[in-house]
Amino acid sequence: MLTYSHPILRENNVVGTRGIGIDMTDLRQAQQRLWVKDSAVDSSINAIALADLEANLTYVNPSFLKLWEYERSQEVLGKHFTELWTCVEDAEEVNRALATKGWWIGELVAKKKDGSVFNAHVSATMVSDQRANCCA
Repeated sequence: MLTYSHPILRENNVVGTRGIGIDMTDLRQAQQRLWVKDSAVDSSINAIALADLEANLTYVNPSFLKLWEYERSQEVLGKHFTELWTCVEDAEEVNRALATKGWWIGELVAKKKDGSVFNAHVSATMVSDQRANCCA
């Protein structure tokens, strides 16, 4: 329970209080569910990255950093996702598929921080919040 209260004053004397109590049960349960999801993504052995609608990276998990050999997420956040791959045309194909079908699965040649390459099996999915459009 979260409570806000204020004194009731009469002639500079406190004669009572008025307030409001807020049941925080639903908020705490929602926070717990988010924590569990965040923990699952952060501890996944799969490299996971999120990008905004302009295809700039906004999140990478620790497995992503390890695979691409970055030390900190700040080194990669903000990069356009095509910078991770050796062939920009292939990466743009992924972007087109996401825009039209909403998903893409295939193989790409990835480029590590030091420029070395490796083959990666990629599963990309467009994620949107349908609720964001409900009230527009």
